[in-house]
Amino acid sequence: QEKALTQKSQQLSSQKKQVEQDGLKYASALENLVKRAEERWKPYSDIDFYVASQKMDEKEFQALRSEAKFAHDDYKFISEEADNFSKQVQQQQKTQLQEQAKEAIKVLTADIEGWNNSLYDKTREYAVRSGMPQDVVDVIVDPVAIKMIHKSRLFDEAKKKASIKKKAKVTTKVLKKSVSTDVAKSEAKQQKKTDAK
Repeated sequence: QEKALTQKSQQLSSQKKQVEQDGLKYASALENLVKRAEERWKPYSDIDFYVASQKMDEKEFQALRSEAKFAHDDYKFISEEADNFSKQVQQQQKTQLQEQAKEAIKVLTADIEGWNNSLYDKTREYAVRSGMPQDVVDVIVDPVAIKMIHKSRLFDEAKKKASIKKKAKVTTKVLKKSVSTDVAKSEAKQQKKTDAK
């Protein structure tokens, strides 16, 4: 079951990479199309059509206006398509991320005893405290990476506890010594009194 969960997680990770690669490829192509359409529209966007209508022949003006409208409509259409595509890619990435997160939870629950949201929050907080950017931490859905951060947190916490215990032992030893010395003095005095009597 654990092996199946790991394979599912790896499969989703691979799908995410594919979506990202496709997204970059098509986004780049669309960006080039938008630039070309913008370059075609730009010369017309600077024209004062009212002045042009006064100075130009009617047929020439109509042809100019027709060309300008075509260039503008083309630019507008391609820009809107690029925006829609960008939104679709973002939605796909979000869906992939959610799927990966679900699979990661299954793997982590199987591998780490008592895994829950509280433990996950502690692990994320530890990662941020250790210097990892918040936006990077928020998109980590690889269970192996999360387990490594979790283990690192446990190690640091254990080291901290051991350090506190060591200090506490040193303090306790000093206290015990002074207490036992006081008791010995008190018993010695009592013995002297008994001997005197």
